[in-house]
Amino acid sequence: PLPYHPVHLLWINLMTDSLPALALGMEPEEADIMKRPPRPAAEHPLSGEWLRLAVATILSFLIAFLYYLWLLGIGDPVEEARSDVVMLAIVFELFMALGSRSHHPIWSIGFFSNRWMLGAITLTTALQIIVLYTPLGSFLHLVPLTLTEWGEILLLSATGFALFEFWKFFSPPSP
Repeated sequence: PLPYHPVHLLWINLMTDSLPALALGMEPEEADIMKRPPRPAAEHPLSGEWLRLAVATILSFLIAFLYYLWLLGIGDPVEEARSDVVMLAIVFELFMALGSRSHHPIWSIGFFSNRWMLGAITLTTALQIIVLYTPLGSFLHLVPLTLTEWGEILLLSATGFALFEFWKFFSPPSP
């Protein structure tokens, strides 16, 4: 069985492409933004930030698919495995939105420097919790998650976030 219903893809897009995107627009400008030269016109499409975006996309799909297969392999019902990968996709994207705030590692710009982003993440998470633990979940073909599943999802999502923060630390933007 496929890991997502069409309604899951719509829900994931609604949760990850609305409030977090608006919050990114409220990010304070970086002090060194005018010191950075523009990207060369001849730059390969899969280099720099584009490469990071391509790797993030592939990594998120790979993690979600392998997690889904693992859940089915250990005997979880399909509905439960689907709920897990929907939540994994949402949490992974929320972490990536948090990491997309700057070319610099998050500890250098301040974790709490964009209160709009923290609000967007909090509200998106609250909406997802409401859907998971109320009758609305049946409309979206989702079932409640256990504490263990939440831990797995947070660990897998945080791993992607940590990888990209590590990448930013060792490949800072050129002045």
